[in-house]
Amino acid sequence: MRMKPRTADAVLDEALVMACQARQASAYMALVDRWQPRLLRYLTGMTGRREIASDLAQDVWLAVMRGLPHLQDPARFPAWLYRIAGRHAADWVGGQQRRRRYDAAHREHIRSADSADSTSNSDEAEALHAALDQLSTEHREAVVMHYLQHMSVADIAQALELPLGTVKSRLHHARLHLRKLIDR
Repeated sequence: MRMKPRTADAVLDEALVMACQARQASAYMALVDRWQPRLLRYLTGMTGRREIASDLAQDVWLAVMRGLPHLQDPARFPAWLYRIAGRHAADWVGGQQRRRRYDAAHREHIRSADSADSTSNSDEAEALHAALDQLSTEHREAVVMHYLQHMSVADIAQALELPLGTVKSRLHHARLHLRKLIDR
């Protein structure tokens, strides 16, 4: 297996992780500054709600701070961070699914609350978001990482500790399911 060349960003992340492990507070803040935008995009994609993503991000960073001294390979920080974030998002999504499922009346209420001059783009975005809500956590996670975070299939496999074929399969089935949901 050929190793991917390390980028300057990857080297910087590794150095920041090692500085964090040496308890340098400024390094921790630099790591948060570098990764917070990506983390928020990922969590927003997983939850569909920016305010929830922001709350979850705080929980993720607390878990990172507690676990960072135990991370043995600083080069694996991105995959490790996404795994922690994925677990937090999955817990939140699972809790939401247990509390309530979006039903037709709720969706109708949202549509009626929209202004009459809403564009077809907002209707398409709403349809896509509603379809994403109906995906399983595993499928949604793969879609968000690949299409919203622009992660390669190999990077997703590493982050989720899954075989490459499993990630490809999840993306394939998620696309099929999304197509059916949106065509409806």
